[in-house]
Amino acid sequence: MYQHNNGSVRGDLPRIAATLNKVLKSDRPRLALPGLFCFQGDAKHPMRPSVTVRVPGSTSNLGAGFDCVGIAVGRWIRVTARTARASAGPAVIIERRGSLRALDVPPEADLIYQGFLGACRRAGRPEDAPRPLMLAADSDIPVARGLGSSAAAVVSGAAAANALLDLALHKAALLALCAELEGHPDNVAPAVYGGATLALPGPDGLVVTPLAVHESLSLVFAIPDFTVETKRARAVLPATVPHAQAECEPRAVAF
Repeated sequence: MYQHNNGSVRGDLPRIAATLNKVLKSDRPRLALPGLFCFQGDAKHPMRPSVTVRVPGSTSNLGAGFDCVGIAVGRWIRVTARTARASAGPAVIIERRGSLRALDVPPEADLIYQGFLGACRRAGRPEDAPRPLMLAADSDIPVARGLGSSAAAVVSGAAAANALLDLALHKAALLALCAELEGHPDNVAPAVYGGATLALPGPDGLVVTPLAVHESLSLVFAIPDFTVETKRARAVLPATVPHAQAECEPRAVAF
């Protein structure tokens, strides 16, 4: 299981995170929901026959933490990646189960596969991507319902490549890659690290710090019977906000 690494933390992030933790923590803090987990084969082989990874869904924009605070939730995508004998067929074959059955995107455009290829490129080994690549994906994360299904898909693909091909990408590299591919670090961070996280851009890339979760808090979700893509949902937001409101938001995050 991946452990958190603060990396280079600068600016006001430590103060904000410390304040949030002071407010949220309890004498008996709740065990944070874990992030991605890899079930690996024999580590002696440079390319394992198969690997299985499990990545949680997430919800973000918590309170005033717009685009920066997210938390992992107890919904999961489980992906098994394996190599197959050389073939002149398609580059990737995906078997979709659970909520993923509703997807009609071509396998080559699937976010799981895009995460897999992205990890190979980031490691400088794009030629090592198996062809064909066999993916079996099962998920109970609702798609296009605001529970981080896209972030979980990208992270699962990148993590599968990292384990299958022994790419040696550390957590910060996976975070940076997947946030770049998916576009929402507030969802990607809890998918990688688990628990609640604060993710902000820094001079050296994304900076992530964990947030304590009070033991009295429980997450309850209302899942609509229709889908809403993030791009469409954000289209209803105003392009600008009054100065007084913008001034109030950082205070709300700190307190």
